[in-house]
Amino acid sequence: MSYNRISLGIFCRIAFFSVFFSLVLIPSISAQFYDLDIHIPHTTVYQGRQNVAIPIHMANHTDTVAGFELTIVTDNPELISFNTTSVDTTGTLTSGWQFIDIDTIYETGINIRALANSVSPPTVNGIGYPQGGSVPLIKILADIGYMPDSIPMSTESVDIVVNLDDFGFSDQSGYLIGLEFEFYYDTLWYNCTEYYPGDTICNIWEEVEGPPADTMVIDSLHPYFDTTQIGVSGGQITIKDNCFIGAGDADCSGGLNLLDIVYIINYLYKDGPEPFCIADCNCDCVLNLLDVTCIISYLYGTGDGCNCCSCAQWLQNCAGSKTDNLD
Repeated sequence: MSYNRISLGIFCRIAFFSVFFSLVLIPSISAQFYDLDIHIPHTTVYQGRQNVAIPIHMANHTDTVAGFELTIVTDNPELISFNTTSVDTTGTLTSGWQFIDIDTIYETGINIRALANSVSPPTVNGIGYPQGGSVPLIKILADIGYMPDSIPMSTESVDIVVNLDDFGFSDQSGYLIGLEFEFYYDTLWYNCTEYYPGDTICNIWEEVEGPPADTMVIDSLHPYFDTTQIGVSGGQITIKDNCFIGAGDADCSGGLNLLDIVYIINYLYKDGPEPFCIADCNCDCVLNLLDVTCIISYLYGTGDGCNCCSCAQWLQNCAGSKTDNLD
C-alpha cells in the first residue's frame, strides 16, 4: 500500500498530538484529584440566626474512612460563634456513627473527633470509597451575630487547621490516611521543671535548646501529612442582612408581595420552611396571622393602614432583646 505525502503528514500530526495529550494533559487532569479531599463550601447565611448548619465535605478515593479529627476556626468570632455542644449529622456521611465529641479549641474554634465504631457493637461501617464529596461529611452549627447597620453584607473565612495535633483521618485499621515519615536525626534536650512530691520521677518536662539539660532524646522518624495525597481547603461564609426594605419580607426577595403571605402561611400552618428573613412585619417580635394581615394592609391599603415596621425598628425592638421573630 502506498501513502501520499499529505496522508503521511496527517498521520504524523495525529501521532504527535496523541503523545502530547498523554504526556501533558492527562497527568495534569489526574493531579487535580487527591486520595482524600476536605473542604468547606461557600455558604450564605443571614444575621441573627441561631444554629445555622455549615457543611463540611469530604471526597475519598482510595481508602475507607472510619474516624477523623477536625479543627475549624474563623477569623471573626464576633459574627460566627460555633456551637461546641452539638453537630448535625442528618443526611451526612457520619449519620449513625457511634462516637462524636465536640469541644472548644484555640478559644474560639471547634474541635470534632468522630469514630464510626465505639468499643461496643453494633458495628457501623466506615465511609467507603470512591466518595465524590457531594454529601456532607458532617454539619457544624454556628450562631450568626449582627453586623453594624452600615454594613448590609460581610464575608468571613472559616478555615481547617492542618497539623498532627488537630487533624487526621484514619482507615478501618487505625492508620492515618496520607501520613508519611521523613528520616533524619534530631536531638532534643529537656529539663525537668517539676517533680512528683517526695519522688525523683519528673512530672513536667520542658524542652530547651541544648545542654546543660537533664535528659536528651534522639528522634529519627518525623511524621508529616503528604499534601499530594490530602487536599484541604477552607471556605467563606457570606452573612447578609435579613431585612431589605422592611420587615415582612419572609422569602428574602427584597420586597413585600403575595409570595411573602404564602410563605408565612405555609410555615405557620403547613409545616413549610422557616423564614430566613424577618417576617414579623408589625414588630411585636412574634410571627403569627397578624403579620399576614399587616402585609395585606400594606399591599392593598385595607383596614386602618399598614403598620409594617422598618428593619431598624425590628432590630431595636426584637433583636436587641435577643428575641427571635418566630413564635
